[in-house]
Amino acid sequence: MAPAPLISELTHADAEAYAHAHLVLLETTYAHLVDPDFAHLRWAERDERIAELHADVDEAADARAAGRTPAQRHLVAMNAYGTIVGVACAAAEVGEWERPFLGDAWVPAAVPTNLAHLYLMPGAHGTGLAQRMLDTALGGAAAYLWVMTDNTRAVAFYRRNGFTVDYGPVNSGQTWGRNPMVRMSRPDQTP
Repeated sequence: MAPAPLISELTHADAEAYAHAHLVLLETTYAHLVDPDFAHLRWAERDERIAELHADVDEAADARAAGRTPAQRHLVAMNAYGTIVGVACAAAEVGEWERPFLGDAWVPAAVPTNLAHLYLMPGAHGTGLAQRMLDTALGGAAAYLWVMTDNTRAVAFYRRNGFTVDYGPVNSGQTWGRNPMVRMSRPDQTP
């Protein structure tokens, strides 16, 4: 039996592989929900994503050195062969897309921490890795996230972890196939 994947903070050395894995995971997770050009458009953003990841790694190092919480915390899960099998990002602030996307219908979440994304390679589903990544990303902190309502596996996972729908459903917009999505949040879970 192979050892459990190792979860670590994103480094500059992993930024390109992280971006690649994230794009593969977006494509596989949403292929049945979005327009055929969705993947092509996301792959066209690859270099921009890599640059953003490098900037996030630098910002996180600067924040920690100054005793602050990083704005974004990216996690990588690698298997024993050094292949990324999961990616996650927890942000200490409201997603910059929310207010402009929702306009005057936007209502801020009760907490600023959000799980910006958590994706696993299909072969890692059902292994407990998603739980380990969620626990590493958030601990027991109060948090919120956005999820497509048709992503039933994810919705069930987040419900098991104390998240409940607090906003929506809203239309995800043309880029994401105009699918219904909801915001889910949970209170502080620390003992």
